[in-house]
Amino acid sequence: MFAESEVRQLASEMSHWEKRVVQFDRDLREEPDRIRDFYKVRAQRVEPVGLVYLWPETN
Repeated sequence: MFAESEVRQLASEMSHWEKRVVQFDRDLREEPDRIRDFYKVRAQRVEPVGLVYLWPETN
């Protein structure tokens, strides 16, 4: 029915997808925390700010 190379290819793909399913489960558990940690503010800085008001002379 199938050639030997096709059977090996199918077995290889099934093995790969079994590993990926395990990885998907792990990613669903771990990635949200990893992403949250990546975007945490690590440095607090105070920057001086200048403000200028422009007022017309005719008013």
